[in-house]
Amino acid sequence: MRQVQYLFDENCNGRIVRGVRRRALTLGTLTTDEAGLQNAADSRILEAAATESRVVISHDFRTMKVHAEEL
Repeated sequence: MRQVQYLFDENCNGRIVRGVRRRALTLGTLTTDEAGLQNAADSRILEAAATESRVVISHDFRTMKVHAEEL
């Protein structure tokens, strides 16, 4: 079974990302900055995550949800 991979968007608190990485070293995490998606539109972030089979983690529930529902 393949491990779940995560993509944290830029609206996610950096302390949360660091805490998750510190506590779960084997968890597959990537930030939008690391993925070269700084300031990318929500739809682009969702497309990139889908391409890599990643779950998007975001605090931007209003606009991110709208774009996710469109896909």
